[in-house]
Amino acid sequence: MPAPGQTIICKWKDDKTAAFSVGGDDSLRSQLFFAIPEMDRHGLHGTWWVNPGRGGSKNYKNEDDSWANCWIACYEDWKAAAAHGHDFANHTMHHLGAQTYAEAESEIRQTAEAIWAANPRQRLQLFDRGGGTSWGISDQELERILRKYDCVWGRGGGIEDPTWEVNPSAARLRGYVDSAIHEGSWHHVAFHGIGPACEWGGPVDGEAFVALLDYLGEKREQVWCGTHTEVHKYEQERSRAAVQVVEASASTIRLKLTTARESRLYDFPLTLKTRIPREWRNAVVRQGSNSTRYSNSENWVCFNAIPGGSEILIQGL
Repeated sequence: MPAPGQTIICKWKDDKTAAFSVGGDDSLRSQLFFAIPEMDRHGLHGTWWVNPGRGGSKNYKNEDDSWANCWIACYEDWKAAAAHGHDFANHTMHHLGAQTYAEAESEIRQTAEAIWAANPRQRLQLFDRGGGTSWGISDQELERILRKYDCVWGRGGGIEDPTWEVNPSAARLRGYVDSAIHEGSWHHVAFHGIGPACEWGGPVDGEAFVALLDYLGEKREQVWCGTHTEVHKYEQERSRAAVQVVEASASTIRLKLTTARESRLYDFPLTLKTRIPREWRNAVVRQGSNSTRYSNSENWVCFNAIPGGSEILIQGL
């Protein structure tokens, strides 16, 4: 039988079986005015790969003459989405690629700065250079620029399920969630046009998209639906984390949680499960100024803590 103080770092937040993320590319109008409100209604948040230099009067149009890219025209709405819990990823300023190092740095730097301004709580950014673009610099040079502006290349890890030039059915989207549960893994999707006013490239029907959100709600006891950025952080921190039992007495447990990832960028709470004495009916977990009361669940307490933060104190009640 595990001794009091023994602690497990959970694979996924809140000790869920799997993780799933929803997002999209190109800062499109259908994402902002259909997908994001639907996600808000379901209590879910996504990561959106944005082009802050597009979305003014000279950008692409939909068939109904409305602007598709809409970062510039709808900047306050994108800021509001971030305030609700969504986050952004770097998709370059204009989605045109870059032929020189200086041009690539400008495209990435300006986007990074625009994201930091629109979402001050966010520092780390995922990066995708965009399909159909041309780049005249090496991958090594591009990586150097990304590190300079706190960007991580790609979707963050996990398994990206296909949506490009595919209009997936509700059944197919639900199947992606089922695969994540079966594997105990992280699956994610990044759409382009979403809903009844879809733009180009990999559209998804609005009913199918809402069905995916409904299914994630049904599976919330098994699936953590975090943003791509959040799940990337959790996975990276957890893979390099360690927990030390500093004290384990009849009344007090003290833990130290560390990770080898840089705390300036990797600051997402990890979920821990700690064995507590059977005599404790409840426990209070403190880290810094945060204090939360938990019930005894079969002599375990499950809680979230910041790696590299102050010592974790667990006391019985």
